[in-house]
Amino acid sequence: MKLRPLTEKEQKFAEENHELVYSFLNEKRLNEDDFYDVVIFGYLRAVQKWCENSVKFLNFSTYAWKCMQNELKDHYKFLSCQKRNDSVVSIDDAIYGDRIIGAERTVSYDEYVTRLKTELLLHELARRLPEREMRIVKMRVHGDRLQDIARAEKLNFQQIGRLLDDIYPTVIQIFYS
Repeated sequence: MKLRPLTEKEQKFAEENHELVYSFLNEKRLNEDDFYDVVIFGYLRAVQKWCENSVKFLNFSTYAWKCMQNELKDHYKFLSCQKRNDSVVSIDDAIYGDRIIGAERTVSYDEYVTRLKTELLLHELARRLPEREMRIVKMRVHGDRLQDIARAEKLNFQQIGRLLDDIYPTVIQIFYS
C-alpha cells in the first residue's frame, strides 16, 4: 500500500495512538534517533488501513506492531543486499607492477577472474534459456531464497523446483563442454 497524506480523521487517530511507535522501539531496544524514521511508515500505513475499515477484525495495536515489524525487516533486508556490501574498486587507485596503491579497495586478480568466468557462463546460459528461467537463475546465483524467487515470479515452490530441475541439464552441458 502506497502511503498518501493522512485525512483529518487519520491524523487524529494517529496522534491518539502514537505511543505505540515508542513502545515498539523500546521493546525492540532500538535507538529512536536511528529507527523512528524506519518504523513510522509502517505505523502510518497501519493507521490508513485501519481507518479505511479494511483490517478492523484485528486489534489496532497488534496490526500496527506487525506493520512496524515489516518495515524494520524490509529496512534490514535493504541494508544487507549485495550492492551495499560488495567490494569497491576505485578508478583513482593506481596499480604499478606488484605494488598496489589503495589495495584495500581493490579486488584480487583471482576474484576478478572468477567473476569474469561466472559472467561468461551466465552469458552463455542466457543465450540458451528463456527469459523467465534466466531471471530465476540470476536470482539464485545472487543468493535469493526460493521463497523470494517464487514471490517475484508469481510461482509456487513446486514450479520453481521443476524449472530449476529442467535448467540443470543445460547448466551441466555448459560447464562441461
